Amino acid sequence: MILCRFFCPIVALATILSSSADALAARKPRVDPGVHRTLRQQATVNLMVTMHGGTGAALAEADVLASSSASGSDSTSTSRGARIAHLVDSLEASATSAQRPLAALLAQEADSPSSTPLFSSSTRLWITNQLFIADASVSLLQKLMAQPSIAEIREELVLTMGDDLEIELLDGPTTANTTLTVNTQAWGIEKIGTAAVWDQGFTGQNVTVATIDSGVRVTHEALRGNFLGDYGWFDPGTKRATPYDSSGHGSHVTGSMVGAQGIGVAPGAQWMACRGCSSATSCLESELLACAQFVLCPTDPAGENADCSKAPHVVNNSWGVTEGSADFSAVIAAWRAADIIPVFANGNSGSAATCSTVVSPADASNVIGVGASSSDDSLFVQSSTGPASDGRIKPDLTAPGVSVYSAWWTRDNIYAITSGTSMAAPHVAGAVALLLSAKPELSYDEIWTVLTNSTARDEDQMSATGHATCGNLSTTSFPNNLFGYGRLDIQQAIASLLSA
Repeated sequence: MILCRFFCPIVALATILSSSADALAARKPRVDPGVHRTLRQQATVNLMVTMHGGTGAALAEADVLASSSASGSDSTSTSRGARIAHLVDSLEASATSAQRPLAALLAQEADSPSSTPLFSSSTRLWITNQLFIADASVSLLQKLMAQPSIAEIREELVLTMGDDLEIELLDGPTTANTTLTVNTQAWGIEKIGTAAVWDQGFTGQNVTVATIDSGVRVTHEALRGNFLGDYGWFDPGTKRATPYDSSGHGSHVTGSMVGAQGIGVAPGAQWMACRGCSSATSCLESELLACAQFVLCPTDPAGENADCSKAPHVVNNSWGVTEGSADFSAVIAAWRAADIIPVFANGNSGSAATCSTVVSPADASNVIGVGASSSDDSLFVQSSTGPASDGRIKPDLTAPGVSVYSAWWTRDNIYAITSGTSMAAPHVAGAVALLLSAKPELSYDEIWTVLTNSTARDEDQMSATGHATCGNLSTTSFPNNLFGYGRLDIQQAIASLLSA
């Protein structure tokens, strides 16, 4: 009896520890079949390694701090920058802890005298608790499969950037537009009512907008005046110190958001950019995630000396992946925790005969998804539609996205006319900047509500004659799965906001 009193708990504890160890050892990573398929075709593969645990605990801790700051119980961490810094610290600490065994393995292999390296480089992605491994070999994959701390191993995604359709290049005006007037070529800026908002003194002042795209031509006459400067640029692929553009897509998007010369919705806002799309048509997942980290807590161009107080208020994303994907859900959750408003293009996979073509992350419940409309408020024929895979209505709203006039990348005074939801989304991102310049304390929910409740809804033009009925919702009632809640009307949104 006395022996069992002291000995039995030890036996029980040993049994529990043994069971836990056995369970941990038995926990094997899930390996996506595509990894093996690629390795059969070529010698190496770029891997995205996801750790057990995710980011939920770090986000929950940050949420507790935000709640205590809002209630005034924590006077030391009330600034936005301090709250974001605490969030980033929590995410980094969580990722470091979860990835420690894997980091040790990779360090050991990197120091190995073997003439055939098992991988070329690795990048820690704390915003998603993942690790990117470039050029991984079969031998390394076998070692990774023995790591119980790993939840999943899959190939790096290559995402599509919205197509620039029917690009027409135009020289800029011979006389610079130095007044706050809409460029006659930029029909979308006039259509959504920006001039009336500017007249009230709301131009996006004191707001920073970000874009993750192909880069920006910083010397362009419509963009050079409101670049953020320090902490306003990052290229994870090359670490180049000065903003540049490799395809024109990013310059065009940024011009529609904040460009001068009468082409941008919020010319009084400052812009920052990250080059997450290093080719003319696609974006690497590892670079998009590096950009997501930069948006959450900006760094210098070398990726050093982070300053979370420089985080933007809104971020435009004119790129996407297959509908229903949750691969960027942790990114969206982190941005939302930092009060960064995410705007996403709905995609250009639509047609009159199809539904449910919306891409991710535009199909998520916690982002503003944007479709494209023309100057007569009809739907752009390739604008992706809902419903989303969970039945959710998408897009949230539409915005000008056909024959949009904006800055281009080849010269400082050249412009381009092009179409797509990539062009529509920055109109909404710019509109968010105008709302925040009017009322800086607005939350995501408040912004979403005022935008969707104040849309233009011309049933005659939006009837989308000949288009399939998506989700059994008529196009003459709103919201629906073609136009969402209607077409962006920032003049009405500001009026509604100020009258509340």
